[in-house]
Amino acid sequence: NIKENECVGIIGESGIGKTTLIHLLLGLLNPNSGDIIVNNKQKIDSLEKFSGIISYMPQDPIILDDTIIKNITFENNEKNINFEKYANALNQSNLDKVLNQLPKKDRTFIGENGIRLSGGQYKRIALARTFYFEKKILVMDEATNSLDPESEKYVMEQVNELKGKKTIIIITHKQNILSNCDKIYKVEDKKINLMKEKKQ
Repeated sequence: NIKENECVGIIGESGIGKTTLIHLLLGLLNPNSGDIIVNNKQKIDSLEKFSGIISYMPQDPIILDDTIIKNITFENNEKNINFEKYANALNQSNLDKVLNQLPKKDRTFIGENGIRLSGGQYKRIALARTFYFEKKILVMDEATNSLDPESEKYVMEQVNELKGKKTIIIITHKQNILSNCDKIYKVEDKKINLMKEKKQ
């Protein structure tokens, strides 16, 4: 059970099925048995129903062979960009510090799959994208992998600022990231077990 505006952590050994679980919740996969129910009535059977309210950051996010600003906003016409939201997204992802070191800033072409950037830098671009679109549900699958400890701490502080305002689902193996979760579920032995729940 995941309630609106809860922060939920999902843990488990590598390969145990954490990402598969998220793909089921997102409607990317259909369950072989059982149902996924929203608001006690609506079954998830199509991603289209929920894509408008979910931001999903996978372990290996898609990076376009284009500029940084296009990778964050997906806008061809900059007149359509909300630059206030864009500035906030750069700050929340700690990406603005990276841009300050680039001669062309966010107009820098980064190459297919981010080959001109480090793993931590393209992860920040994906994080900025997630923050920019401000969806109701935020799903982060090992989202801080590749970040240095200082950047990881900063990003998680920004995520914690969203607690109570969005539904947040965090898949991770790092205990420090789970400290502020309202609930923690563990995937093991083909079951999902509730490990921790904060009293309301």
